[in-house]
Amino acid sequence: MNTVSIVTITTVLSVHADGHTANMRRLADRAMDLADHARHGYQLVSTGIIPGEEGTTIVDTLQKVEA
Repeated sequence: MNTVSIVTITTVLSVHADGHTANMRRLADRAMDLADHARHGYQLVSTGIIPGEEGTTIVDTLQKVEA
């Protein structure tokens, strides 16, 4: 029987103009997190983008199937 491990990565981006540098850093951190999980056998299953008044939230769902 296979076991499935599920992980989510949440990234919050600000709509404020002064948050541009912080947003770029958050996106770079997201890319590193995704790459790190991929090295450990996880595959990206879905990405949800949730707009809000204060910013946008990105939720990545990854899974790894183990025998």
